[in-house]
Amino acid sequence: MNKIKQTVIQIILCVGLIFINQISKAQNSISLSTVNSIVMDFAVPFDPGSSIDPVIDNSKWLNYNITVTPPDLPVSVTAEITSGVISEGLQIQLQAGAYSGTGGGDPGITSGNLILTNIPQVLISNIGTCNTGDGINVGHQLTYTLSISDYSVVKSSFSTMNILFTIIQ
Repeated sequence: MNKIKQTVIQIILCVGLIFINQISKAQNSISLSTVNSIVMDFAVPFDPGSSIDPVIDNSKWLNYNITVTPPDLPVSVTAEITSGVISEGLQIQLQAGAYSGTGGGDPGITSGNLILTNIPQVLISNIGTCNTGDGINVGHQLTYTLSISDYSVVKSSFSTMNILFTIIQ
């Protein structure tokens, strides 16, 4: 516990977003957004032996514009760690909030809390033609939670990882 008490563990999440707007079955238009970083630091507990509170960041929003032409199937958004490794004894969860905004269409259904790994997991499913808007307070608010999953193996560390969001059909 002393190692943990004296250490601030920092994770930088570089969020890369891929937006695919399906124009027709034969042609897709792809554009990449800028990379957005967040820094997550554990607060040092005041009492020896006490647990360390999870770190939560909900400052990022996921925005997308999608056109689905029948008989195309609905699309999904997946999330995965594409580079970097989370330190042993830690875990990072991601949750997409319910759709918020004035854009039209069918923005899909969120999947709840995901424990991020290097395997793509569905974050939002059943997305039809929609426009979530652009920027904060529209689309899906992303909540990242960094927590300690195993105190016995946590070591002082600094980790950087990239999380990729992909729209798939």
